[in-house]
Amino acid sequence: MGMKKPSFLLSLLAGAAIAAVTVFGLYNLTGRPGIPREHLSRPIVRIDTYDIRRATDIRFVLTRKKVGDPVEIRFAADGGPEVVRTQIVPYYSQTAFPLVYVLMGGFSFLAGFGVFLFKPRDRRARIFYWLSLSFGAVVVIGGSSYGIQGRMVNILPGILFNIAFPMTLAALLWFARSYSPPRPRAKTGRFWAIPLAWSAFLCAAFLVSQLGTSIGAFRIRQQAFHVFRLYIIVMGVASLVELVQAFRHAASEEDRTQIKWYFIGLATGLGPFLLFYQAPLVFADMPLLSEDFASAFFFLLPIFMAMAILQFRLLRVNVVFHRGLVYSLFTVFTLCAYLFSVEALRRLFPRATATGDAMISVGAAVVIAFVLSPGRRKVQDFVDKLFFRQAYDYRKAIQEFKAVAPSAIDDGRLVALFSETLAAVLPADRVGVLLRGGQREGEAAGIRLLAGMDEASAGKLLALPLGSARPWARADRIRGADDMDYSREDILESAGLAVVLALPQEAGTPAGLLALGPKLSGHRFTREDIDFLVALSGDLGANLGRIKLQEEVIYERASREKSEELVRLKTEFISSVSHELRTPMTSLRGLADLLRSGKISEETRRE
Repeated sequence: MGMKKPSFLLSLLAGAAIAAVTVFGLYNLTGRPGIPREHLSRPIVRIDTYDIRRATDIRFVLTRKKVGDPVEIRFAADGGPEVVRTQIVPYYSQTAFPLVYVLMGGFSFLAGFGVFLFKPRDRRARIFYWLSLSFGAVVVIGGSSYGIQGRMVNILPGILFNIAFPMTLAALLWFARSYSPPRPRAKTGRFWAIPLAWSAFLCAAFLVSQLGTSIGAFRIRQQAFHVFRLYIIVMGVASLVELVQAFRHAASEEDRTQIKWYFIGLATGLGPFLLFYQAPLVFADMPLLSEDFASAFFFLLPIFMAMAILQFRLLRVNVVFHRGLVYSLFTVFTLCAYLFSVEALRRLFPRATATGDAMISVGAAVVIAFVLSPGRRKVQDFVDKLFFRQAYDYRKAIQEFKAVAPSAIDDGRLVALFSETLAAVLPADRVGVLLRGGQREGEAAGIRLLAGMDEASAGKLLALPLGSARPWARADRIRGADDMDYSREDILESAGLAVVLALPQEAGTPAGLLALGPKLSGHRFTREDIDFLVALSGDLGANLGRIKLQEEVIYERASREKSEELVRLKTEFISSVSHELRTPMTSLRGLADLLRSGKISEETRRE
């Protein structure tokens, strides 16, 4: 179902509003207030007029403060001062700013808007749009109470966070369900009821705690958040299960390939966050990994999902995204290794000072850069084999054919090598090569070489012009390939073929056609398949030209040797005949002279 223009504009405006509130939340985040670090290691029991029961209560108190405000902190008996009066300091003056989350959110917003603008009528692209916006808002804002600073207008990003967090997981599951068989419409309402209820509850508790200055409402929200973490795990696992089921029931190659991308991205991006952070918090209240490290893998989610939609639905971006994905994966892998190293070093040296933390970060960065710098080539090869397997196989097939083709000394052997190479990576019902005659002087026009086709099918292809720059194809056998000629579908269908290409007309290349039947898999030919066929047929044509040139050289050499032999035989014949003729004539002339000289008597003459 398409999207009407008013709905499209409203969706864009809503997305722009979400992006604006997110940027506002990011601005507020830079001024996030914090308690001086030296006081956080002591047991705090009261801040100003608020009793502190759990460490999370400090967050509520800080929502009423801004940087520079005075604060009174009361501690339990630990040998230090019972009460300390100090000032609120910038939170990120004591720890690193979460730039990685800003990058994640920014990339997610770009992917969402890009997919939606390119394909607004695609249902899955629209779901992906809202999923990307909600995910980007959540990771950039970071938390509902981080940047309030005592100002009511600053609660807008917090409201967006409370709405977007439950809806992100729901949109992710809904996106996965879009590949599954249709479900009864009655279940749709029940599906969205749960995330909407969570959004309403989180927003209500948040607003009561801020507008009503109620730390009790804040504590209720924090306690309910443990149950909400279970909701996160269930929705994430359900999304993975949906993708597995959708993969098993996918009817087309396109859907199966897309689903594979989504599953790997979801498993590698969301899996560590659920397994090592959310689940331990639910069951043991102690994460195995810090939130920063577990969430760093989120970067893979928008990359994989945008790749899948754009590569198969919108436009040809194989080469651009191929390199971009390699560099992105390597960057994320390096970042994760860096964060893991920093986390490990901090646990080894828990009492490090601020200067020590800086030295640890610098040391970890140097070590990771030294260790991983030579690995880009291996990462690229790994990505090629795992995610660009078809393109990798095609490139390898072309390289192998280029290596073995020069060993062929005749057209038949070369065409056999070509057919074997093609059948290994692109199995088709038939692979035919037709070379036209009349290429040398004295040859009759017609079929010079025929392989993989019967004469009846080849005869139908003789009507195709050999100088066409565009492949001929049947529309029902092609997917996502532009610049194809569909004007000869009747000829191809009658010959049982799906695609026919003219061999490139280069210097010395014989005129001919490359014909392929439907794929044995039943799938349609893609743009990538056509590009592979064009490249491989170019190598075939070049080697056919080489063989033709070699044959012409051999023919000319044999002709020259034959001519030289004929000249030699003619010379010997003339020389021999001349000698035989010259000998009797000399004898007759001498006898005649003797008779005329009178030295012989009359009787002797008569005798």
